[in-house]
Amino acid sequence: MVERDTSGRTKEERIDAFYASLAHTGVVVGAQTQALKAITPTINHKFEVEAILDEGAQIVAMSGPVWRNTNLPMDTDVTIAVQSANQGVDESLGMCRNVPFSIGDLTMFLQVHTITRNYLNGSQTLTVHDPNSNHVVTVPTHTRGNPRFAPSVDTFDSDAANTSKN
Repeated sequence: MVERDTSGRTKEERIDAFYASLAHTGVVVGAQTQALKAITPTINHKFEVEAILDEGAQIVAMSGPVWRNTNLPMDTDVTIAVQSANQGVDESLGMCRNVPFSIGDLTMFLQVHTITRNYLNGSQTLTVHDPNSNHVVTVPTHTRGNPRFAPSVDTFDSDAANTSKN
């Protein structure tokens, strides 16, 4: 059963009407969808890997397949619960400490959590500021392409792990 208000409109119709009313008031609203933006930093002075920019992220993360190919040491004692946009929660595999990421001629050292899942055009730039040297570099972003490293058959199966915990 569809709920309607006293004027006979559904919730969705009321929301659509609200957004339509904003167009006439000069209020700017965000787009419902946007293309993902990405950059291609050099990781550990060796690997150029496409990196997705996510302004809502609170961590720096790399997929398990990328981590395996970088040969970076990982501290498996440092794990966190990672919640995805669809509200799923997975535990990270661990954290790689002080990983060199180079963007343009700026190298920064990041704490990178390794996760098991890969979450698969307007122009945009990314400006990075090094607080230690006050060096600033701005690089263009590009629309995300295909992952360089595909998940292997031995990719961690979080569903199987969760089943075994019960």
